[in-house]
Amino acid sequence: MPEDRVIAGQPVEPRAEAWNELIDVRDWWRRRGGPRGGAILPPPQTPQLDPSNIVWIKNNTGDDLRLGEIAELQTKLLTTVERYAGWFNADTPDLTNPFVICLEPIADGNIGPAAIDGICPALVTVGSTTDRWAYPASGSAVLASGHAGAVRLLYPPSGTGEVYCFVKFDRPAMYRGTSNSAIPKGTVPSDNKTVSRYLAGSTTDSGIDDVVANEMADITASGKVLYYCDDGGGTLYIIAAECPL
Repeated sequence: MPEDRVIAGQPVEPRAEAWNELIDVRDWWRRRGGPRGGAILPPPQTPQLDPSNIVWIKNNTGDDLRLGEIAELQTKLLTTVERYAGWFNADTPDLTNPFVICLEPIADGNIGPAAIDGICPALVTVGSTTDRWAYPASGSAVLASGHAGAVRLLYPPSGTGEVYCFVKFDRPAMYRGTSNSAIPKGTVPSDNKTVSRYLAGSTTDSGIDDVVANEMADITASGKVLYYCDDGGGTLYIIAAECPL
């Protein structure tokens, strides 16, 4: 099928991929209240650009997605690569690709808007009302709260369990604190080795003990000042230490 306009009488044999794209766009147009059948459309205009923090996703998860649930971007949905064609296939998160937050309910197989940056409402499984971050978990459409993560909760959660929160996509957070024990190289979160986090900009204990992973070098004792960073998925990795270790 030609990628550009054709003239009357020109034979056209649509490729399956291009035809399916056309049907996806038609269905989306109808759900948005667009005219059906032979209705006359307005003259072509420059496409209206969505804000740069919004993309359109086709829900391929096999389940209906609720407002605030997440999906992971897969392949682009349209063959055209244009500023106004930020449409993607999206599936259940496996932490391979960037995730997005649904801005409205999106039924399985349908297309809808999702946030990839900025501030938006999100559904979060809150473990503690002291948590101020949330992160994606493999196989789950709901963010999980924690002391670190890819999005920041903009206010204290109202309770535990599934809670709607306004969140902000954020850079991975970096912290400083002191080791509570020796932390050998190769430590993983299930080893439950912790660091007492300082309050930002000080050496005052925040009262938060963070479980960390260590791929750097052996931390030989407690009381060592460490720097550690969130990987965006809720795991905190030691990245530097004040000598001697």
